Amino acid sequence: MIFARLLAIVVLVPVFVWGFFAVAGRWNWLAGWGCLAVVALGAGLSDLVLWRANPELLRQRATFGKGTKTWDLVCLSLFGVLFLAILAVGAVDRGRFGWSRMPIWLWPVGAALYGASQAILTWCMVVNRNFEKTARIQTDRGHAVIQSGPYHYVRHPGYAATIVGFNFGTAFMLTSWLAFVPATLASVVLVVRTALEDRMLLDELPGYRDYAGGVRFRLVPGLW
Repeated sequence: MIFARLLAIVVLVPVFVWGFFAVAGRWNWLAGWGCLAVVALGAGLSDLVLWRANPELLRQRATFGKGTKTWDLVCLSLFGVLFLAILAVGAVDRGRFGWSRMPIWLWPVGAALYGASQAILTWCMVVNRNFEKTARIQTDRGHAVIQSGPYHYVRHPGYAATIVGFNFGTAFMLTSWLAFVPATLASVVLVVRTALEDRMLLDELPGYRDYAGGVRFRLVPGLW
């Protein structure tokens, strides 16, 4: 797994960076460089923490577990396309044409949202050994209800963090109002995914219904 991750860094990351700035039409776009740097730093630190605290999950998240729900593969694919669309729309808007004008002081807001969200996601993965990247009942890995950490406040803190930081935080870091269009669509996909996964857990995971009775809200305390 370490070799595969290093290979991805050495080969895929430069290709992705080249493609991103090719879409932007220029290499001297500081907000774009800053956005990629924050994303890379957040992912690197998260992997480092997880490698020390929950290495089994880090390995598991590199695969698709047996029994992954078909609807989740659809949601995951849609989200992946829409997240790439956030980057592409932001690059075309602010890098190439400058259609929308966002105050530059909002860039640190986006970076803070992204950093906080990455920290929450990492926290989720540290306390929840079943935090795989796809939705399934993990009978092969002792799937159990988690009530500690961020799961004490909402039932799906990982999705909440992704919506706030990865979707909207990235749009802020790209300084593009137009990037909020795919960011909003990506968030809708995650809300639907949350509802579907929550229903799966209620129906199929022992103990989850009791947990849901105590932690009432899925994403936003006091709202939903």
